[in-house]
Amino acid sequence: MSKEKRNDVCTENEEYMIETITNKFKRTTRVAFLSTLIWGVLAHGMALFNKFSFHDDLENFYGVGNTYVLGRWMLGVCDDIGKRVFGSTHFSMPLFNGLWTVLAIAVAVCLLIELLEIKNEWLIVLLSGVMVAFPSVTSLFGYIFTAPYYAMAILGSITGVYLLEKCRKWYGFLGGIVLIGASVGIYQAYIPVAITVMLLVFIQKSLKAGRTWKSYWLDALYYVLACGAFLLFYVAMNQLFLAIQGISMSGYQGLSNMGDATVMTYINRIGVAYAEFFAPKADLRTNMFPMALGKYRYVAIVVLLVLLICKMIAVVKSGKKPEQGNSDGVKGVSRLVQILLPTLVFPMAADFIYVMCDREISYIYGIMLYSQCLLFAFLVMTIQDILDGCACSQGDVMTSDEKATSKKTGNAVAKYATILGAVLFLLMDIVFLHHDNATYLKADIMRSEATSYFTTLVTRIKSVEGYDDSLPVVYLNEFKKSDESFTNMGELDQMQVAPFWYRGNATVLNDSGWQGYMRIWVGYAPTLGDANELAEEPEVQAMPSYPDEGSIRVVDGTVVVKF
Repeated sequence: MSKEKRNDVCTENEEYMIETITNKFKRTTRVAFLSTLIWGVLAHGMALFNKFSFHDDLENFYGVGNTYVLGRWMLGVCDDIGKRVFGSTHFSMPLFNGLWTVLAIAVAVCLLIELLEIKNEWLIVLLSGVMVAFPSVTSLFGYIFTAPYYAMAILGSITGVYLLEKCRKWYGFLGGIVLIGASVGIYQAYIPVAITVMLLVFIQKSLKAGRTWKSYWLDALYYVLACGAFLLFYVAMNQLFLAIQGISMSGYQGLSNMGDATVMTYINRIGVAYAEFFAPKADLRTNMFPMALGKYRYVAIVVLLVLLICKMIAVVKSGKKPEQGNSDGVKGVSRLVQILLPTLVFPMAADFIYVMCDREISYIYGIMLYSQCLLFAFLVMTIQDILDGCACSQGDVMTSDEKATSKKTGNAVAKYATILGAVLFLLMDIVFLHHDNATYLKADIMRSEATSYFTTLVTRIKSVEGYDDSLPVVYLNEFKKSDESFTNMGELDQMQVAPFWYRGNATVLNDSGWQGYMRIWVGYAPTLGDANELAEEPEVQAMPSYPDEGSIRVVDGTVVVKF
């Protein structure tokens, strides 16, 4: 072959590759990515362009939080890498960290819609809104110091499943378990995300076409082994990093005892997971569907069940016809069972955090519940299946009997359920936006209240007779601050995702990081004295509580503030 011909072939190959890549990202992927970014700005714009600093953010303003001691070895690695890349400590930056968080979720949505073969662009737009505006993400923005890494854990979990499914080679399996295991090493509470996405992929295959029972169970075994493999990888790496650091696991949230429960305990926890899915407790801190969202969620579950029933009726009726086309896979009732089995497991997977954690010793809150939003990925996947004719998206594996049956069986019900599902999605997206913005409005009020309170406190401390800035300061009853004149706005109680659950006297005033708030946002960081030495002094005992007159005094060379 001449040099000119070789160059022509190379050019053609390069053009083909560029065209392939361009086409790959032209439609659904671009729609998913851009719509997630737009929804993300609409939902979290206030948090991107304002700084809300509460709870853990005050204690980790220049860090990413606890790492190796909590089994979050990959978060520790990310911390070290970040310091080397930027040549500085970490900073709790709303815009920089927030944009990375939204970008990571956007890429995760792109991979998810390809995994579940969602092709309808309107459905993609609606699903992307739920995925990025879900209250669990709002909670994550309250921990903006570590939010990008946690979002990367979500992305890593979905990317790992993508590799497991799309690359059924040994290196695809290895890459998948490493990615998911590393994501668990950032934040263990995202294990349910990986498990639920695996289950959705498994259900999607069953909806698409009947499989032989051998293929069905081999696929199930593949994912079970993948789950075991990524957990083993996580545990092995965790033990390695604990040994390198010369430390042991903390007992925080029962982490050091994870997996030690009895079989009966796990059975009970499975019951809790199902109960939380169908009838969640009225706990505002774990409620990811506040306001009217709880009602809409039940409507979404009903719509999903109606669509699945329509699908199952079509499957059973098609099984009564003489076999044509796709004769290798099971049909009729057997195929119905293949759809039904993983569907019954879905509620436990979506609320798997309740299986992982003992509610008696573990505190479950917003950022741990992201997997609950995958209920809507299930709904979108099912609607897409209905739009494709109650069968798989690839017409070559759909029998003519299935086509005819799907048109006759529950066609009107499926049509209207699909329309209702799409309208419901749009409504929920709007209400999620409303909730997120209302939450950030609450955060803004909390910030102003706290700054006003602590500014006044510092002014009064410095105005007390005998004050000298060299004197140590003692705070008595520091977590019992109260002020009868403080504003009480009960309307704000509707938004309770962590760390924005505080209100009135229970804002950062009595949070463990309240002194951090004064140091960072009011600029007051005095030398602290020993409260125990002065607490029993008669003069101190006789002092009233702040903000009453006489609640701040200089006693024996120490400024005493009694709350």
